[in-house]
Amino acid sequence: MSAFISVLRYLTYPSYQSALEGSTVIVSCFSVADEVFWLKDNGFLLDNVIAMPTDNNTNNHQLIIVNIHPDNQGTYLCREQDVLFGPNVFFTSESYVEVLGKIQQFRS
Repeated sequence: MSAFISVLRYLTYPSYQSALEGSTVIVSCFSVADEVFWLKDNGFLLDNVIAMPTDNNTNNHQLIIVNIHPDNQGTYLCREQDVLFGPNVFFTSESYVEVLGKIQQFRS
């Protein structure tokens, strides 16, 4: 039953996205929790990554990656502790971000 609840309560989207180096990427996580924790590849976030608080009307948490670079490539996890199921129960969803090359500028 908890897996079913997890699907309904927690969703990170898009599950995959690619972005050109130097652009801004937004990863969203739908969760009924007031607070979620973001991790990258089960580690810490880099300095150019901003975790935004939720909009209480939509339960939408956002992770914003500005001026994305190759070190930002990886799997981002949206994690929430659910005290209703116990102190060591976490619900997690993930999104993979791929960093592509820089935009090539043509001169005429």
